[in-house]
Amino acid sequence: MKQIVDIKHPHVRQLSRPSQLLKFSLLAICMLFSSLSWAQTLIAGWDFQTTTNGGTAIAVAPNSPTVYTSNFGTGTLYLNGTNGSSTWITATTGNQVTSFGGTTVNAGTGFSSTTSGAASLALLNQTANGKSIVFTFSMVGKQNLVVSYATQRSGTGFNSQLWEYSADGIAWTTAQTITTAIPAAFAAITLNTITGLDNATSAYLRLTVAGANASAGNNRLDNIQLAASIAAPPVVANDTVYGTVGTPLSHFTSATNSPTSYTATGTSAWMSFNTTTGELSGTPTSVSAGTVVSTSASNGFGTGTGSTTVIINPGAQTITFGALSTSTYGDAPFNLTATGGASGNPVTYVSSNTSVATISGNTVTIVGAGSTNITASQSGNADYNAATDVT
Repeated sequence: MKQIVDIKHPHVRQLSRPSQLLKFSLLAICMLFSSLSWAQTLIAGWDFQTTTNGGTAIAVAPNSPTVYTSNFGTGTLYLNGTNGSSTWITATTGNQVTSFGGTTVNAGTGFSSTTSGAASLALLNQTANGKSIVFTFSMVGKQNLVVSYATQRSGTGFNSQLWEYSADGIAWTTAQTITTAIPAAFAAITLNTITGLDNATSAYLRLTVAGANASAGNNRLDNIQLAASIAAPPVVANDTVYGTVGTPLSHFTSATNSPTSYTATGTSAWMSFNTTTGELSGTPTSVSAGTVVSTSASNGFGTGTGSTTVIINPGAQTITFGALSTSTYGDAPFNLTATGGASGNPVTYVSSNTSVATISGNTVTIVGAGSTNITASQSGNADYNAATDVT
């Protein structure tokens, strides 16, 4: 009588390694925060009173100047029809520019504290609707322009202040329009940061007023400050990134100060590098104790260098071993067809009870009644770990 031989059904297990998260080094984090806190430096300031630095003092019409050298820093304010400005009338009658009392609101270090007499620039008269004043200055080596000033509006004065910027005095870009924020008493206004003039040799800032409805209607301007942060080339971190053979890897170069391009040298054959985004990517093909990739990042102010050390660990292997059918003593030998991982090493088999079944290569021969466990194994190599046995 034939006896039934029980063969345990196998199941599939996958060898896995804990994923390793890519972490920024402490240095990179510190650099990131430092890039967000560049101190602002005054480029040019107008209090319309201080002359010790060579600045122009304001005067009441008809003696109001139409060109003002900055009272602090380096810059010029035009109301004379040049550099994109309008020609403003300074006559006693029908004048469009004069001076009134000022304020200490938004005053910078060293600015005058005198608020009486001729202490602020006054733009007035409905005939000046649509007229512009223009500031010129340099942004070389600087970025992130911040414009702040004190202003107030009379009841019939201009109710719109349009701010624009340009790098040539011809093509203008709108920065911001101030309307309902124009106060009836002096208050400070700070425009949104302007980045379109970063590192510009010649920088222009234009203010156009509109909405006055009487000859006496006016806007006063005082304590105008143009400030920016000192620009710097990127600071590139020295990073370490971990990967696994056979698993796609992606890592972005860590750099501050808004790089516009990147380079990398010393990459392995499996690596790709994106010079626009600074991404290092690819699927590792072999173990590496530490491949050092030299990296650089550039912006309009220079180039910084660093490195990325790429450490690649052995990959995982998986054995797929399909379920075996129940066999009967006396059945013909049959083949095992498990598949393994990428090491290329063969899958080997072992019978736990050779009185029931023996294995030669991948061929099983039933030799007796009973049960046996058949285990599939695959060894590793330099680039892949051994697979987890499957029974």
